[in-house]
Amino acid sequence: MASTIVNTGSYGRWQCVVDLVSQSKAANTSYLRVRGIAYNDGTGTSFNPSVSVSVSGTSAWSGSVAMSIPGGSSQTMIDRYFTVSHDSGGNKSVTYSANLGATGTTNIGGPTTATVSSYVLPQIIQDPAAPTGVTATRVSDTTQTVAWTRNVTNAAPYTSQSVQRRRNGGLWATIVTGLSGSANSYSDTTTAADGKYEYRVVATNSAGSATSAESSPIYTTPAPPTGATAAKDASGNIVIDWTNACSFAEYESEIWESQDGGAYALLVTKSTGVATHTHVAPSTAVTHRYQVRAKTSGGTALYSTHSTTETVTLTAPPNAPTGLGPSTAHDATEARTLVWTHNPTDSSPQRKFQVRHRASGGAWTEVAIVTSATSSWALAGGTYANGVTVEWEVRTWGEATTGGSDGTGASVYSATASFVTSARPTATISAPADAGTLTDSTIAVAWTYYQAASSAQAQWRVTLLDSLAATLEVKSGTGTTDSTAMATPAEDGDTYTVQVEVLSSAGLWSLVVDSTFSVSYLPPSEVSAALGWDRDSGVVQLTLTKGAWDDVATVEPVAATVDRSSDGGISWTRVTTSVTLGDTTALVDTTVPTVADVLYRVTAISALPSTFVGTPAEISINETERAYLGYGPSFATILVFYGNLTLGSNASRAESLEQFAGRVGSDGEPAGVLISGESRFRDVSVGARFLNSDAFAHRIDFERAALAGGLMYYRDPSPRAMSCRMSGLNTSEDVSVFGDVAFTLSEATNA
Repeated sequence: MASTIVNTGSYGRWQCVVDLVSQSKAANTSYLRVRGIAYNDGTGTSFNPSVSVSVSGTSAWSGSVAMSIPGGSSQTMIDRYFTVSHDSGGNKSVTYSANLGATGTTNIGGPTTATVSSYVLPQIIQDPAAPTGVTATRVSDTTQTVAWTRNVTNAAPYTSQSVQRRRNGGLWATIVTGLSGSANSYSDTTTAADGKYEYRVVATNSAGSATSAESSPIYTTPAPPTGATAAKDASGNIVIDWTNACSFAEYESEIWESQDGGAYALLVTKSTGVATHTHVAPSTAVTHRYQVRAKTSGGTALYSTHSTTETVTLTAPPNAPTGLGPSTAHDATEARTLVWTHNPTDSSPQRKFQVRHRASGGAWTEVAIVTSATSSWALAGGTYANGVTVEWEVRTWGEATTGGSDGTGASVYSATASFVTSARPTATISAPADAGTLTDSTIAVAWTYYQAASSAQAQWRVTLLDSLAATLEVKSGTGTTDSTAMATPAEDGDTYTVQVEVLSSAGLWSLVVDSTFSVSYLPPSEVSAALGWDRDSGVVQLTLTKGAWDDVATVEPVAATVDRSSDGGISWTRVTTSVTLGDTTALVDTTVPTVADVLYRVTAISALPSTFVGTPAEISINETERAYLGYGPSFATILVFYGNLTLGSNASRAESLEQFAGRVGSDGEPAGVLISGESRFRDVSVGARFLNSDAFAHRIDFERAALAGGLMYYRDPSPRAMSCRMSGLNTSEDVSVFGDVAFTLSEATNA
């Protein structure tokens, strides 16, 4: 705001002010306001003050503002606006003065001209003009120099500048900010190989910013191609293939050729994206090897490293075949397909082959040459008897027609392969009888094994199928077992098929034999189970009750088995084997988990025998305070402890750290190898307290358990359940208060 000018005379006074109201960046204009007031002291003499305002540079308004003060007591005010253009930029100087002039013959007295006042209008800053002529100059893969032209005026200066960059046509990213407004270059040291880079520059001042156009792209060394291969095709050409890896499109692929191991010469240049080339009619008199490299097609030519192919010999005999097989035992009465791998030296495919075979140590039987690209041949069944070792070899031809083992381009014969001939074993199902009727829900499968040379049974496999040939269950094992019971119960009225396969110790599986049978039996009535949890003894009490039977649809159950599941029926544990039933039968489960939802499944058994699997009964156990330790037969003697119960555990696995010569880590230092065994160990430490009324009795109970030793079964609220042994028993008693007991339980398991 401008200062105020005051003038005081003998008969009147006046004052005025000029100030800046606002500025417009868009119009590049300052807006000024002139205000003044004058008044008469009452002498009756009139006077007329005026204000003169001038602005350096171009102004839309200048001159005087007049006021007339009549005689007598009165006052007059002025309030005017005018604009100042900043078209020439920079600051504007405002100067103004005031004068007091009398209108009659009588002077009002006092000074009539005020002191001149002035002030400077602040400059209006415009948006900067964008930099131009942005260029990028390659220094290396990691350093590029960016330069540009600044476009600065007084009205639109640069306060600061920043540089933006994009790689391979991606998004723009700012790589540096806060460059001086006077800077006109920047060194970018953060680039990398295999990149196409473009730059632009942003100028900034208090009014805004402006971004330049992008520079022409600059490139760094392209990524090399990978996996270059060369192979001869059926027409005698050589096909070179590779994988392009350059991440920008402005590149070409150069293929260079070396003949007979000599210097490489440029063969051809392929355009962007092409990854194959056929070398048509290459010379057959020399070997050929190729290198492929990427070259930038924009800017300065830059070259990647090479990817080199194998050497291609156009016409040369192949190496001996390898990979002969199979070597497993075989029944000589059946055809045997022999296979091998053709190994060309000139990349040409197999054109012919010849096989020879013999009984071990005998004379070779050489089969006629076969024209075929297939690397397999069938030895006819019956060529040899069972009980001998058959040896065989093979040789192959490629495109070469000269040289090799016999001058026709053949390879030498392969190394000798062999296999033993042995009669295939047989299995005969004796139960259940084919087309028979099973009167039991338990499917017991039995078979007879035979092998002509008395080779023992080594493995077996039994498959159970339903009436729609869907697999219900597969059981298998090793050794000479000749029977097994399937876990799937047979349903009355259904039809099933069992399949049996056996493997001889010579390594031959039998053909699959099967037996289809129907099921017809009277099942026993259901045996229900009433369940109760006894926390004082840590057992579930089961009361089994026979259901009613009528000898028409069901028969009397005479025995039962009980299974338990604590995972919702996914897996089952046998609680008791077959137990004879009365009308009601009481059982206890001494190993039930103490924190779980537990299912009990009762399978009723009739005298036929036939079976019926009942609906599982459920009991929820949530014992959060007590622990139990059972020992002796069926873990039936159970110790219960809960006062001040404390539990702790540690677990480990058998491991060792070994050092091997020459084995080092990424840091070049010797590196160990951790070997983990199958054994795993867990120790649980247990402590409890007893009141003085029973402390002595409890001490004796725990001492008896420790002295009894043997396998024990432990359960606690963690929940934890495990087979274990006790060690480190320690007891103490305070005769008038309580007793303490502490011990360790150790478990060792295999994964």
